[in-house]
Amino acid sequence: MFKLLSLEIQDTRWQRAMRAIRDAMRVVGKATYVRCYQRPTPDAKWQHITIDLAKA
Repeated sequence: MFKLLSLEIQDTRWQRAMRAIRDAMRVVGKATYVRCYQRPTPDAKWQHITIDLAKA
């Protein structure tokens, strides 16, 4: 995640996505949590995506 944030890509959509990731990050103790959501169409409801990094 942090490597993605360090990339300097000037695309507007990329910049918005990286800003969304930074806004979603919350530091709790010594761990960082990121919540990810997706939606199949712009007018659909947001769906939570579970990412288990321990299994990745």
